Amino acid sequence: MRNILFGALFTYGVARLVETFRKRDKLKGRVVAAYTLYLLVAAHFAVFLVAWHDVKTLPPRLAANNFIGLIMVVAAAIGRFYSIRALGVYHSIQIEIRQNHPVISRGPYFFVRNPYYLSNAVEVVGFPLMVNSFLAVAVAILLYWPCLYLRIILEERALLEAIKAPFADYMRRVPRFVPNGFRVGALI
Repeated sequence: MRNILFGALFTYGVARLVETFRKRDKLKGRVVAAYTLYLLVAAHFAVFLVAWHDVKTLPPRLAANNFIGLIMVVAAAIGRFYSIRALGVYHSIQIEIRQNHPVISRGPYFFVRNPYYLSNAVEVVGFPLMVNSFLAVAVAILLYWPCLYLRIILEERALLEAIKAPFADYMRRVPRFVPNGFRVGALI
């Protein structure tokens, strides 16, 4: 069981690094608050290290949280994939503002303003649950989530400054994280 958890965590870590840092087609823009990327990477790495430590030292056990964590990680990967796809050439691992930057409101951005970050927030709690690391869940909530929230605030501020009224309208219509029932109902 320990080897399975260890293998799952290792595979997840490598896959996540490749997915995050692989080169994609994108438009170059002005980077804002570049330090937030390094904060998030450091916080994510801290969560990963705590989970890794727990997998190596705690007795392995199979519980419902393993499956809940797995479902969260898979859902987050799907959410992140569709978010990146909806952003297209505007996706960046930095806060990057382009010339004539449009408001992206298709795909998952129809429901929430930050589906990519929502996916990350779910994932960073899901993978420690998947390997029974409740301490890593606490680190995720107390360290990673505040760093992510800071980045979201700074990104929305930069987009509001660059796009002005269209982004302000988008902010009024579309919630930051929790989908609005009326917007979901519009598709049914």
